[in-house]
Amino acid sequence: MLVTGWVSSRIGGRRTLPAGLALVVHFAALAGTSTGVAELVGFRAGRGLGNALFVATALAVIVDAAGGGAESAIILYEAALGLGLSTGPLVGALLGDWSWRAPFFGTATLMAAGFSPCCSSRAPGRR
Repeated sequence: MLVTGWVSSRIGGRRTLPAGLALVVHFAALAGTSTGVAELVGFRAGRGLGNALFVATALAVIVDAAGGGAESAIILYEAALGLGLSTGPLVGALLGDWSWRAPFFGTATLMAAGFSPCCSSRAPGRR
């Protein structure tokens, strides 16, 4: 997280956020295709870097882009975080019953779905 703060301060939150999302999508998909433990560990490390880039800048970018002020942006961020923390393990467990690879592909799919609105030219507050 210390490194990601430095990166974000150099290239800006609006570039760091999609870079983190792209890394999560890429490495989560690769983790689902891994054939050994060493590969899986490496791909999980790449996914962790993407998560760190994403999480470190998400709130700052949301507050910057929110039209309703910082308070409403923080409430929305916390609500989304709470929803993810409460449903994520349940969805992961259901996918994990199907295959150990499925949670990785599920993460890649959901983060790719989030990547589109984050990076489109019509995103709120996009400059």
